[in-house]
Amino acid sequence: MSFNRLNYDTQAYKQSIEQSANVGNYNLEKPKISCNQCYPYPPSVRLQKQGVSIDKTKHLIDIDSELLGLCKKNSKDIKKNYVPCCPNAVCTSGEVCGQGVVGECKTGPRKNLKRGQRYQDDNLKHWKDCFIPAEDTRISNPSCNLRGTGWNRWEWLCLDPQERVEIPFDYNIANRLIVKDNHRPCIPKPIDPTPLLPVGGKLPCEKIKNTCGVYTNPPSVQWRNKNEIKNY
Repeated sequence: MSFNRLNYDTQAYKQSIEQSANVGNYNLEKPKISCNQCYPYPPSVRLQKQGVSIDKTKHLIDIDSELLGLCKKNSKDIKKNYVPCCPNAVCTSGEVCGQGVVGECKTGPRKNLKRGQRYQDDNLKHWKDCFIPAEDTRISNPSCNLRGTGWNRWEWLCLDPQERVEIPFDYNIANRLIVKDNHRPCIPKPIDPTPLLPVGGKLPCEKIKNTCGVYTNPPSVQWRNKNEIKNY
């Protein structure tokens, strides 16, 4: 096999390798490293690993381990099950230790909580709002508003676009009714045939002449007696 194609030239092959490798080396700016977490507030962002409020009295890894159940012993013995450490408070809520939305707290240092608050809200740390918001152009600038926007490109058109704005013929009319209303009957006038007729007057009478009668004899079947035969 001979390597005489253009792709196998020394400089062409070297340039092809550089083009394929420089894609990974190209960047606009050095990525910034920030250890400060933030809360992406746009509703189009789905929170996955960060952004929500955290408990500032505990380490994140401890909370993560408790959520995964790594620090809890798996057992069906009721005496070995996990017993949460509850604060000194009695709150009416659907979760253990007054977590979640609180209805009312009867005892404890925060017994004057309002409805909708949580007992451990003072331990939460809220992050600052960040993230570049995304703009939905179909909502902020819908295409229906662009019909009145003029874009003057300073280009002369070959044809006048307003020349054919109006339809140059009758359109969307009741043609059948118009024909009936404008109909005028065409009654023909016959030609007088009097000049072609003969001249009127009394017609001359023809003379009557006597003629011999037709010689006929009664047939034999009509002979009633022998005397009638003698007549012929």
